[in-house]
Amino acid sequence: MSYQETDVIDFTFDKSTLKVGVKTYSSKNLLELANENVHFYNCYKELLQNDYMLYFHTKEVSYFSKRTNFDHIFKRNDLYKAGDLYYTLTPPSGLKINDLSPKKLLVIFSSMSMVKDWTNSVVTNRVFFQNFPDVTRSLVKNVWIMRIMDFNLSIGSYYVNTINYPTMEDDVQQSIVDVIDKLSIEKEDVVLYGGSKGGTGALLHSARGNYQSVIIDPIISAEEYNKMSDMHFIKGLRTEDLTTKINQYLQLHKDNKQKHIICCPAVKFNYNKVQELMGIGSDINVIELEDESIRNHADISKNCIPEQLVIMNSLFMKNTNEGMMNNEKEVNN
Repeated sequence: MSYQETDVIDFTFDKSTLKVGVKTYSSKNLLELANENVHFYNCYKELLQNDYMLYFHTKEVSYFSKRTNFDHIFKRNDLYKAGDLYYTLTPPSGLKINDLSPKKLLVIFSSMSMVKDWTNSVVTNRVFFQNFPDVTRSLVKNVWIMRIMDFNLSIGSYYVNTINYPTMEDDVQQSIVDVIDKLSIEKEDVVLYGGSKGGTGALLHSARGNYQSVIIDPIISAEEYNKMSDMHFIKGLRTEDLTTKINQYLQLHKDNKQKHIICCPAVKFNYNKVQELMGIGSDINVIELEDESIRNHADISKNCIPEQLVIMNSLFMKNTNEGMMNNEKEVNN
């Protein structure tokens, strides 16, 4: 396996090398330094655009690997894969199993990790935040949980294609189809869920694949973050504003599945971008929160947990109730 070392002073490397070690002359990893100095930022961005991801830092060296090479790095047996994308799949257990009810699937798109982990050298700490770790206990029975890793760039690309990973959206779509086929789940029993950048993923992919979804304050445009020193490290690597792409996907289907977007007028930028979506009032149900506790984007999801769960469960129950009604009609006839 090819490996090359360089350093932040004389930064140069063979872009075909699978692994690169960058000596930082510091206990800080290159990602941490990239937030402090334009030279380190440029070094880090060059690695990202050439499809390297930071995965370890020790003894003043930050280690990077090609994104497509992580099968040799991950030391865990719970990961499935579609294309170059990783995901986990958790079945219902115990009292949450009901063989008389159809199987259901909740697809969770990771939101931003805790801010303290944005510069963590461990890649999964950055791109695979575990939203709702115990969500199963609050859902109806027979729900499988699929969690898709935003495995790209620095803290993810919001599950959006990038110049280094132009087939990411295809892999996301294929991963969901693979699980549906494997478990023999009806499309009406699938719900996509996410908040923040996970909300972006849930919105984009429910529009493209025509799935039901519950979406919390999606970041449809990364303009604000790109202006703030490119804090998510996606500037120039993917489309900044996804409004046109999402609207194009919404036009692909004649009978769009319902998408519920929870947002807050107090968070003006994201709220205004939601208003530009097609299908509001029919295909898209916008739920506007009026809550004095919400002052910024990060406040929204934690202040509407009950609402999120109510909508998820109502979507899962809708198909079950319709099936029961149809069965009763058949019996009566």
